[in-house]
Amino acid sequence: QMKKVNGFTELVNFFAPGTFDESVLRVQRAAVEMFDLRLEKAQCYASFFCVCGVRIEAESIRTLVEKLRANYDNLVSSDITTALDMVPTAIDWLFQMRSSELFLTLWRSLGDQLRIDSVDGAAELLARGADATGPAEEVEEPQLPAGLEGDEEAMAAAMLAYQQQQAEQQAAAQARFELQDKERQILQQLEEVVLSQDQVVTHLIPTAQSRWQELSSKTAQGSLKLEELDATFGKLAEAQLGEELRLLFGTAELLYGQTKPNVKKSLSALEDYSLLKKLVRWIPSLLEVHELMAPLCDTPAEQDDFRAVLQTALQKIDADMVGQTLSTIPTLVASVRSVFSAYSVEQLDFVATLAESPPMVKWLIEHKDQQDFNQMLNVVRPCTDEPRMISAIASLVYIRNSCLLRPLYDLPPYAGLENLLAGLCGVDLAGSDEGSPIWHLNNIVSTFDALEDVFEKQTKSPGIKSCYDLRDILNRGTFVFQLGLPTDHVLRLEIAAIEDPAAADGTPAMSAPRVQDMEFLLDLRSKLLMTEIPDELEAELQASTMVEAFVQQLQTMSDMVDALQALYLSGHTDYQANYRNERRFVLDGLPVVQKELKSLQTELCEWEHGVKEARDKYFYLNFYTMREILRIRDLLPSFRTDEIGEGEGSGGDGGGDHSAANVVVAAVAAMDPLSTLSPPSGGAPAPPPPPDAANAHSDEVQMMMGMGFTAEQAECALRRCDNNLDQAIDFCISNTVQMDRLIAEDKEALAAASGG
Repeated sequence: QMKKVNGFTELVNFFAPGTFDESVLRVQRAAVEMFDLRLEKAQCYASFFCVCGVRIEAESIRTLVEKLRANYDNLVSSDITTALDMVPTAIDWLFQMRSSELFLTLWRSLGDQLRIDSVDGAAELLARGADATGPAEEVEEPQLPAGLEGDEEAMAAAMLAYQQQQAEQQAAAQARFELQDKERQILQQLEEVVLSQDQVVTHLIPTAQSRWQELSSKTAQGSLKLEELDATFGKLAEAQLGEELRLLFGTAELLYGQTKPNVKKSLSALEDYSLLKKLVRWIPSLLEVHELMAPLCDTPAEQDDFRAVLQTALQKIDADMVGQTLSTIPTLVASVRSVFSAYSVEQLDFVATLAESPPMVKWLIEHKDQQDFNQMLNVVRPCTDEPRMISAIASLVYIRNSCLLRPLYDLPPYAGLENLLAGLCGVDLAGSDEGSPIWHLNNIVSTFDALEDVFEKQTKSPGIKSCYDLRDILNRGTFVFQLGLPTDHVLRLEIAAIEDPAAADGTPAMSAPRVQDMEFLLDLRSKLLMTEIPDELEAELQASTMVEAFVQQLQTMSDMVDALQALYLSGHTDYQANYRNERRFVLDGLPVVQKELKSLQTELCEWEHGVKEARDKYFYLNFYTMREILRIRDLLPSFRTDEIGEGEGSGGDGGGDHSAANVVVAAVAAMDPLSTLSPPSGGAPAPPPPPDAANAHSDEVQMMMGMGFTAEQAECALRRCDNNLDQAIDFCISNTVQMDRLIAEDKEALAAASGG
């Protein structure tokens, strides 16, 4: 490098002796290096600090930086001295903060506050947590008092009060509307606010520097309170603390010239703060695990010295937590710091997670025998195809056999809690990503209630499982009556899907809904009646009460099916293919069901009587069944429209028209006084509405769609069952899981056939 410099100097002096030396070159190099650094700072500011959660107008700076970089090789020394004059020098300080998560949190907070302060009313609106789009308060409508008829004076006074109250309510509603409209405008203005460069230079950067210095001083002095620690260092990972602390102290020293604080001392205090946050969870969880695993320990809990140490530390933490600062926290955790230093964070988090599911811990202790455990898995695995349950079973096997086999079954009995903790942490529990021990444990904890239910139901006798099925019907089941279907499907049971607890990755999962027909209900009733209910099941489910209510109501609903089918076949216009009635199963619902059955039976008698009278009055109706009459009724509007059109052409008024069509209409109206189809009087009825998408399908497809199947599922099943409706319904129910694949296969086959 020096040779190049000397050579260049000699060359210049050869052509212009005495006009150039090394100092000129050094000055030019320093200017270029300064320009490069400022250019990098300007680019960092425009492309990072102006878009990292604070909206700042920086298009002009961004454009300038891009232009200078594009023309970098063509710049001359006179250009670089003034090229970045429009970029404020105040941003230079930000460059060294670009890697600090702690500063970025402060920067975003101050930027948001500056945006809020720039909009009138925004601070007050956000402070009270107003929801500008929320619903208005329910206001009771004013009512005129009763019993004033005949008293004109009282009525006039009441009317005046009524009008005044109405006016007040309208004024209040108008005021609320205006307030909500104003709040919406404020929020819209706030959303559109973009900070200017002047606001950044004169307000945001100076405020950030002041707050950064304040944070540095408080950290060095140890005066940060717990809420301040939570808002700053508490948002960082423990591995970031050292680097952030060094940057905090170093930049504050450069900015204000203060003496550099003791980084090691402050870092130790911050680590104790991080430990304190963990102890608030670890100690209660460890005490809970000790209680759950008491059968595995020889020393009673009240005589355990290690437990007493933890309880004393927890009591001290709870009592002295308020008012703690960074400098006092080390004293608060000193008594238990060494206790937990022997274990990793992953190990202690694993033990703490165990305490979140006491039923799981008890279940694992009870199922010690490996052969029984394997047999249980062999029974349960084929009985569930839900991905969440399959995943939970796999995690259970991993946790039991890889993480808890020795601590729960081989090492006990333990002398006390200290030995129990050592045993639980004596296996490899490292890692926190998917597939790690803590991931598998969280996966079980989040679904253990549902998993335990699967174990209980699948490993018990058919009668006992039927009691749990009945519990599901009581909690989530709905009985549905729907006409126009085969008799064994007129009454069906729909069991709603249930949301499983969140998965380990936070993803919610839903169990599949179930639909059962009358055959299932009758089979369930038979199992329940033949089951001898044990005392513990009676205490858990009140099974006898459930069984009695179910059996009685099912019998009554079976009679309702007979009555509904009779009404359907007899042609009652209210009980045809569009009829659907839903009811929940409740323990005290028998009187309601019986009342509805009686109402149906009464309606059937009245309808049959009306039909008989109509047939006696209109003799030609005896040549048709009720199904045929209803079909004629559905076709009549188009015929009557044609007849009315012809009548208008011939000058007739239509009032005395006694065509067969109108007579049939009159007969149907006589059978059903509430029928919407009545004889025309002087004009044609409105044409029927155009058929919707569902009506474009065959009757069989429409019936299956009414049961909740899609058109594609119905058509696929009917094709595979030679259009046999009963077989198609059973096919859909039996192949719920693989229907999508079967539909896809049918589509491919049909496409291939049409192509051939």
